[in-house]
Amino acid sequence: MEATTEHPGEAAFDAADAGIALGGMAGSLGLLFKLAQLTAADHHRAHFQRTGLSPSAYTILRTIRGNPGLRQGHLAAVLRIKPALMTRLIRDFEDAGLVARRIPDDDRRTVTLTLTPEGAARLDRAAPHVTAAFAAEHHGLTAAEVARLQQLLQKYCGVTQNGTLRLPG
Repeated sequence: MEATTEHPGEAAFDAADAGIALGGMAGSLGLLFKLAQLTAADHHRAHFQRTGLSPSAYTILRTIRGNPGLRQGHLAAVLRIKPALMTRLIRDFEDAGLVARRIPDDDRRTVTLTLTPEGAARLDRAAPHVTAAFAAEHHGLTAAEVARLQQLLQKYCGVTQNGTLRLPG
C-alpha cells in the first residue's frame, strides 16, 4: 500500500524509517520526563505483573513500610496523589489486609497508616521481581550513567542524599 499525502508531488513521511523530529521540544524536561516514565514502564511492566501489584501500589506500600504511622494526607502530598484517590487506594489496601488505618486520639481529623504483616509479606514476595524491574529500567545506560541520572533526578525532585522527600510547599 502506498502512502498518501495532502500535497501532490510531495512524498509521504514515513516515521517508521526516519523517526519524528521533535525540534525544540527535544530539550523539554517535561517531554523527556514523560518519555522516560513511559520507557521505564515499558521495561518493567512484565516484572511488576508477576508481583500482583502495580508500580504505584508497590511505591505506596513501600513508603508506608518505611514510615510506620505516616499520615495518609502526607503520603498523598509527597507522592502527589489526589486525596480522594489516596483514600480509595488505602481503603482497597485495608480491605485486602495489607494496610491498617488508625485515627489518632490527639487529632481525629487525620488517619495514620501502618503495613500489616500480610502487607510486609506481600512486599517481601515482590522484592525479587521489583529488583529485576529496576534493573530493566537501566536498559541502554552504563552504571555510571544510571548513577548520574539518579543523582540529577533526585536533585531536581528534592530527594535528599539519605533518600528523604519533603512535603511540597
